[in-house]
Amino acid sequence: AAERGATTGAAGGATRVSVGDGDRDGAAHLSATEARGAAPADSHELGAAGGVRGAGKGGALFPWLAGIGSVLLAVGMGINAYQNRQENDVGSYSKAEGARTVAATPANIGPMSAALQRYLADPAAGAGQRTFAFDQLNFDTGSAAIRPAERGAIAQVGQVLAARPTARVRVVGYADARGGAGVNANLGAERAQAVAAALTGAGVAANRIETATGGEAAPQATNASAPGQAANRRTELIVLSR
Repeated sequence: AAERGATTGAAGGATRVSVGDGDRDGAAHLSATEARGAAPADSHELGAAGGVRGAGKGGALFPWLAGIGSVLLAVGMGINAYQNRQENDVGSYSKAEGARTVAATPANIGPMSAALQRYLADPAAGAGQRTFAFDQLNFDTGSAAIRPAERGAIAQVGQVLAARPTARVRVVGYADARGGAGVNANLGAERAQAVAAALTGAGVAANRIETATGGEAAPQATNASAPGQAANRRTELIVLSR
C-alpha cells in the first residue's frame, strides 16, 4: 500500500512536505500549490526591491534638485540686493536734490520773490520779458535811499536771481509827479541804481543787471493823494532773459 504521510518542519521559516512515491500526482499538485502560494511572497519581495531601487533613484536626484534650488535662491537674493541698492541710490539722489532746492529757496519768501522764482523755474514760461513789482519798496519823497525795513525783500529777490545764473534783468525806478520831469527822471534812475547795488550785494553779478528810469511816467495810482504818491515812488524788475 502506498504510504501517505506528511512531515512538516521549520527550516528558515519555510514549510516542507514529504509525499510517498505512490501519490506523485498529489505531490505534483502540492508542489504547484506551493509554487502558487510562494508567488505572492516573491511578488512582494520584487515590489519591495523595486521600491528600494526607486528610492535609490530619488535619492540620486535629490542633490541635483537641492543644487538647482540653491542656485535659484542665490539669484533671487542677488536681484533683490541690486533692486534695494538702486532704490537707495535713487532715494539718496532725491534727498540731495531736495536739500539743494531748499537751500536755494529763501525762508518766508515774499509774494514778488515767489512769483519770480516760479517764473524762472517754469520751462513753459517762454522767452518773453516779464515785469515784477518789488514788495513794499516805496522810497521817501525826494530820496533814493533804501529803508532798512525794505532791504529784506530785495535780498530775497537777490537770492532767487543768484540761484538762476543765466537770468538777466533790468531795474526801473519811478517817482511821483511832484517836481519837474527832469528831476523825477534823475530820481528814478538813482532809485534803480540803489536797488541794483543791493541785488549785487545779495550775490547777483553786476553784469546781469541793467538800470533804467521811468521818471513820473506810467503812474500806478493817483498823484492827488499821499497814498497814491507813495505807490508811484516804486521800483520794478523786468526779466530780460532766463
